[in-house]
Amino acid sequence: MRRIKRISFFLYSCLVFAAGFYAHIKWGEFFYPQTSGQKNAAYAGKPEEGDVSVVVSSPDRITFQTKLVTLSYQVSTQETQRQEEAMPEKYIGMGREDFVHCMEDETAAPSLLERKKGLFAAEVQSFSTAQVVVKKSYRSQNINRSFYLALLDNRVVVYEADQNTVYLRTFIDGRNLPQELRDKILRGWTLEDNAELEAFLEEYTELPAAE
Repeated sequence: MRRIKRISFFLYSCLVFAAGFYAHIKWGEFFYPQTSGQKNAAYAGKPEEGDVSVVVSSPDRITFQTKLVTLSYQVSTQETQRQEEAMPEKYIGMGREDFVHCMEDETAAPSLLERKKGLFAAEVQSFSTAQVVVKKSYRSQNINRSFYLALLDNRVVVYEADQNTVYLRTFIDGRNLPQELRDKILRGWTLEDNAELEAFLEEYTELPAAE
């Protein structure tokens, strides 16, 4: 009988203690609601384990402050000249990918000046908002050699004499050429020297594109 009374007393004490603890928590929430809210907010803002926040930096873009460094490499002499200048306005706002595509287009259809200098390749070696470095490769135009003209996707492409090595990809649309000249290129037209090639390019490069 005593044993039962002791057990009953123990259970009663535990019950009273639990009730007191619960009442204490409720009393604190009633009188200090902000404290509880701050704790909940703190835990709510805590990231789950394994939740990694990835910070993506904005890509570099060319600005008016960006410097353009051009490394001009001459194949015949294996000499490189370095030139630093303000960034031309036409490149302002470009990211790396756009600038690389622009260099590819300018190499495929270079300006008359660049053609005469013998430009055949351009490589973007480094790109940042502070500075862009481009390596341009040139080969001497003093050596006369023959060229082979063909049409590729309606554009005139200039090959070396071996008819495999691309010398120049132009933006000349074959559909705009005189029919006789177009037929000649379709058959494969060989130009004997640089002078003939330059004459052809100067005459037909500015033709408007066909619809």
